[in-house]
Amino acid sequence: MSTTHYAPNAQRTDDDLGFCLFGFKGKDVRQGVVRLATGIYSRPLILWWSLFPRGQLMVIRAEQLKAEPETILPRVFQHLRLDPVTQERLQRILSTVLHPVTVTTKKAKGANSRSDSRKLRMPQEARDLLQNFYAPFNRELSILLNDSAFLWHDT
Repeated sequence: MSTTHYAPNAQRTDDDLGFCLFGFKGKDVRQGVVRLATGIYSRPLILWWSLFPRGQLMVIRAEQLKAEPETILPRVFQHLRLDPVTQERLQRILSTVLHPVTVTTKKAKGANSRSDSRKLRMPQEARDLLQNFYAPFNRELSILLNDSAFLWHDT
C-alpha cells in the first residue's frame, strides 16, 4: 500500500512546511532562513494532523521524558501498541539511551589539554529574546494540545 492510502494529503514538500511556518517558499527554506522554526511545534503539528488522525500522534515534552522516563516510556510503548515494557527493559533503555549530555569545551592552546566539562549557560538577554519570540507559538501549541505544560514556563 502507498502512503496515500494512509494519508491522502501526504504529498507535501519543503515549500509547504516553510510556507506553513513563516510564509517562505523555495530557496529561502533550503538556505536556512527558517532556523528559528525548529522550536515552533504548533505549525508542523497542524500539518501532521492534516495528514494523520490526532490519535496516531503522541506529543511529549523532552523535559518530561528526561524527568519522568519511567512514566513516559510505558505510555509510548502503549501508544505504539508494543508489548508492555518490562522493568528490566526499561532499566536497559534508561541506562543506554537516556543519558545526560554535557557540553565539553577545549582550553586555550598551550593550556592543559584535558577537556573542561561544564554546563554552558545562555545569556539572560538571549533567553528573554527567544522566550518572547516563541511565546505566541507556545500559546498556540498549549491550546491545540489542551496542556499548559507546553507554555514552557518551567524552563
